[in-house]
Amino acid sequence: MSSRFRSRRYRARRESARTVTGSLSRRGSFLPLQRSIRWGHGLAWLGVMVVAVVLQMSVMGRIQVAGVSPDLVTLVIAYAAFRVRDNGILFLGFTGGLLLDASGTAVLGLWSFSLTLVAWVAMFTREQGGRGVAVNALRILFLTLLGMVAHTVISIAFGDWSLVIWEALRRITLTPVLNFLMAVMLFPLSSRLWVPSLK
Repeated sequence: MSSRFRSRRYRARRESARTVTGSLSRRGSFLPLQRSIRWGHGLAWLGVMVVAVVLQMSVMGRIQVAGVSPDLVTLVIAYAAFRVRDNGILFLGFTGGLLLDASGTAVLGLWSFSLTLVAWVAMFTREQGGRGVAVNALRILFLTLLGMVAHTVISIAFGDWSLVIWEALRRITLTPVLNFLMAVMLFPLSSRLWVPSLK
């Protein structure tokens, strides 16, 4: 697919989404329905986050490459940014991190802070996520790297010296690469989530 055709389709989807959103917001009778749809999306993504945490702690721990597993929670945050608004995506990142903290033995709040930071960056990079397979995969690679580095630095700052340096470097290096590959494979499905005009 040529870059000219892709950019034309990008602009068309943006204008279409803005037209629909604008027409609904001008009709007062649709506002309660619109709010309920937003709440429905938020609760659905919260359920997806809970499932991702459970899979991360159980199934993904057994699927490893050189002792490292993909980070499903960061993937969910990256994709949820296409559908969930700003406050919702921050809450989703915080909740996912809190669930990871509660299910582990590390200092409570480390994953919460790291994944809230990831969610905040995911908000500002959502527009780039729909521009193609490579751009979306690089976006997810960067978000995963950010979360891993933030968690490692904060763990050391709070005195969690149980983290082996070699293991931390291996996770920081390999986990973003695994998420990059998963993002490439999942792009035909994840591209359907993209909403260009979401603010």
